[in-house]
Amino acid sequence: MTAEWQIEPRHAKIYTVLLSIVPFLLVTALIISDLLLASLGVFIILFILINRLYLRYLSANLTVPYEHQVIRLFPGEDGFLSIPFTNKSRLPLVNGTWGCHLYDHEEALGKSKDDGHIPADPSSYKLNLSIPARTARRFNVPVTAVKRGAVQVRSIEAVIYDPFRLSFVRMRYQGPFHADAVVYPEPSSVPSLRTFHLQEKGHHSRPYSLYEDTTMPRGTRPYGSTDPFNRLNWKATARTGEIQTKVYEQVTLSKWTLVLNIRDDAATSRTLADLESVLSQAAFAIRFALKHGIRFDLFINVRLPGAGMGLSLQADEGRKHAMRALEILARLRHGQITIDDNRFMQRVVRSGTGAPTTFIHFGTYGYSGRFYYERAERAGHQTIIVPLKGGRPDEAMAT
Repeated sequence: MTAEWQIEPRHAKIYTVLLSIVPFLLVTALIISDLLLASLGVFIILFILINRLYLRYLSANLTVPYEHQVIRLFPGEDGFLSIPFTNKSRLPLVNGTWGCHLYDHEEALGKSKDDGHIPADPSSYKLNLSIPARTARRFNVPVTAVKRGAVQVRSIEAVIYDPFRLSFVRMRYQGPFHADAVVYPEPSSVPSLRTFHLQEKGHHSRPYSLYEDTTMPRGTRPYGSTDPFNRLNWKATARTGEIQTKVYEQVTLSKWTLVLNIRDDAATSRTLADLESVLSQAAFAIRFALKHGIRFDLFINVRLPGAGMGLSLQADEGRKHAMRALEILARLRHGQITIDDNRFMQRVVRSGTGAPTTFIHFGTYGYSGRFYYERAERAGHQTIIVPLKGGRPDEAMAT
């Protein structure tokens, strides 16, 4: 089993000087029979030995408990990653530092505005380390989300000094602790979702659903100025003497299939140059679906190890499902290997067999897409092709 820390003892130059004069002191004391010199030599030996034992003892009892920590942010939000340390020893750790490096391939995080200990480089952190005996303490790393991406905590390092800072132990963590910061795409409005809805027999009722089943009337209510004329109930109006509107059962009916083709038509690039805009549009659709209780699945034409059919997320609904979908979008990278459009679209359309489905397509749209979506429409499904450039943000739809 791999050790939790890779330990590297170090010492200052004066430490070397002290070690080198000990033999001289002892030999001189023996020749001239000087007890003071002999005592000084023994004191230096004990001093060095106690410092070494102190550092060895603390380094053997400093641990980072196992966690799999993920924080999720939208651009512009602040948060923090929490790194736990535990001092299991009977001695306090009062003279140390710790730091870590964030692997931020997409440059998703910016430097903190509030913590003076943070250097100009937003991916490197170095802070003081002080932990009482037999105590667990968490140290927060402040982060500010700038744009979409996924960031990993890497290279955790601790340095423990002796009380006089003459020697120290450098410790590089290689244990199982794992922490990520996930920055979701900034939602960008998709106006075509405003006017669209699909009515399919729902799997459960909801008191405030977006959709209604006009075959299931459940009563009447007083007329409102926005009610359509064909909803008026004339019999109830004549009976009560007040204009009445029909009320129908409200059910969740929609099932969406979100399709992302991020493959660039240009041979010089694997993924779309405007990938961020496409992911922002898809993020908007996911938040829209969450708000209105719409079930959706997700397909992305990215090649995965051991699978040649692309990345997918099975149909579901709710906050947890939406967070999983947004996290998938956040972890996509420019230059990822994509799969053939024909194989990808064949699998996507095949997933819609059965109940009517709405395919919402983002990104590259070419011959394969048109061919398979025409087949899907003939089978009773619907399609929405979202242009590569989205409209202005519309918070009323996605929040």
